[in-house]
Amino acid sequence: MPILALETSTSLSSAALIPDDGGSGWLLEFPSQMQLVRVLVKRVREVMAMASMRPTRVAVGLGPGSFTGLRIGVTTAKALAHAWRLPLAGVSSLEVLAAPVVAEGELAATFAYARRGFVYASIYGPGQDRRPHVIVPPDVIAIDRLADFLTLGEERPVICGDFASMPEAAEVLALASASLRTVDAAPSARWVATLAAPSLAAPDLQAVFSLHPIYMLASQAERMKGVDLGQS
Repeated sequence: MPILALETSTSLSSAALIPDDGGSGWLLEFPSQMQLVRVLVKRVREVMAMASMRPTRVAVGLGPGSFTGLRIGVTTAKALAHAWRLPLAGVSSLEVLAAPVVAEGELAATFAYARRGFVYASIYGPGQDRRPHVIVPPDVIAIDRLADFLTLGEERPVICGDFASMPEAAEVLALASASLRTVDAAPSARWVATLAAPSLAAPDLQAVFSLHPIYMLASQAERMKGVDLGQS
């Protein structure tokens, strides 16, 4: 049962269609930025045309990450699953980011941009079938605390993140992790499909209504509530 997967939590989004045999499938990566709402469905059509098949399940990365990107990605996944009457599941984008490293049997410290001065951070290790297992739960970390965060465990993790989307943290991470391996990458829709597959085997039939992005901070609109802009 082919899985259509979407990942839109960072500045680099992706759409993938993964076939029944668990092969690498088809993947499209593209900038998110302001045009995501216009191009995401178009990219879904393109990846389906590349694969010459229709999905039978839908999966999506839930964040944390870009508020706008997540709203568009999760809403699109829910709309497609509802329209096509397909099972739907979501997974943490930090877990998705860790998955390729954890699959190699290593610890992964994952970072995603939150807002000025902060990042989302977590640490995962190999669990059952070398799937990510939470060692340090996701949290919002001040950039000046990153060096301390990396020493929370006894083992030294591989540093994972889309460093282009968090320039404030990139230099600090580079200094803090000088002796560690670094993987500069965004979470991939291909791994969204892999991690969501067990949940889709026994799907939550209400997910198309109940699934929501993982928001660990208030959005800019929420932070602006009650602010006097001097326009009255």
